[in-house]
Amino acid sequence: MMNNNMLKKVTQIDEQLFLTLFNCNSPRWFKIMAFGLSKSGDGGLYILICLAVWWLSNNEQHQLLPVTILIGFAIERPIYLLAKNRFARIRPCDCLVTNAYIVPSDKFSLPSGHSAAAFLVAIILSHFFP
Repeated sequence: MMNNNMLKKVTQIDEQLFLTLFNCNSPRWFKIMAFGLSKSGDGGLYILICLAVWWLSNNEQHQLLPVTILIGFAIERPIYLLAKNRFARIRPCDCLVTNAYIVPSDKFSLPSGHSAAAFLVAIILSHFFP
């Protein structure tokens, strides 16, 4: 288990990295890239990937992929929302900077919805395509 000093050091490193990357002096290309990467995790890309894989597949078992994804998200989303509201970690853009150039869709930052969705899709795709 981490002691208090280690946790403080990790927090300092995390804050410094955030402030270095996401400040008003960041180059325009970086802001565009960060915005694009953030939006790619909002769900549309996962739907396109799963539909493409389903459409291109000839295996009958792969026809279950869309239903499996839907059931997966129906289970994952409530757990994710419960955890996010339970941890209630304020987003760095709300407590470290003003005028953030990526505006989050919700109040809290942990767990990450993008990471939770990416993990779910990766696990399901790896089941269908070992």
